[in-house]
Amino acid sequence: MPSVPDDRGKRIYVSVNYLVGAAAMWAVRLSPYTVPDNLEVVLRAFRERLDAFPIFRTPGYRGFGGTVTLPTLQRVLKELLLTIPDCAAWNERKNRRDGPGFVSAFSDPPAPDDDFIDLDALVQNIVSTMVLEDDDVLSVGETTS
Repeated sequence: MPSVPDDRGKRIYVSVNYLVGAAAMWAVRLSPYTVPDNLEVVLRAFRERLDAFPIFRTPGYRGFGGTVTLPTLQRVLKELLLTIPDCAAWNERKNRRDGPGFVSAFSDPPAPDDDFIDLDALVQNIVSTMVLEDDDVLSVGETTS
């Protein structure tokens, strides 16, 4: 998985379409199932929240978006995405078992009902994807200032 660089003050361009797409991609990749429950519900609610958020109202190269710092993007994702009830439910095991589970390189994968999506990892991966997307745009000549 990509990692966010140490440059926390860097401003990156974030497209609403790309942000929703990255959320979908990472939710599927991190899910113990083929598709997380209520993915479409979460993505529609996330899109509605982003559309109403002032930072993302600037028309740009990839549709509406805006420039943000990495900490701001993390805060926005936590406030707008992780507070959607169906998204928050991804962080719970379906079998409701509490406590840690042990997995090693030699153990069988956990049963899907005993696994969950780590929402902190979801946010971090979305931010990392947006950094990579911004670098791709800069490589073809768009600036973020």
